Amino acid sequence: MTTKHLVAASAASLIVLTACAPTSRRSNSEIIRQVEAAGSGPVESASVQSLFSWFEQHTHLANQINKQCEGVKKTAPATWGDSAEGRVCEAASETALRHYEP
Repeated sequence: MTTKHLVAASAASLIVLTACAPTSRRSNSEIIRQVEAAGSGPVESASVQSLFSWFEQHTHLANQINKQCEGVKKTAPATWGDSAEGRVCEAASETALRHYEP
């Protein structure tokens, strides 16, 4: 191979590796934006239990978020529950059950 071919092969490899590299899984969910704007802090890596504890101090918001989640759940893929939005919705649902607001 010539130097020209090696440079082209290296550039192609770099592009492929960059495209396959893990990226931030930051969600653009409106539900997540609302919860974070209310002061939860970043929820991307928060557990359901920590979110539940936070929602226990914000029960009105938990009820609002739970209502929004009901619509999202209907069309969500099987892995949605493992996502940040899924965990937020699970915690909101548990809190809303304990602190129901009509």
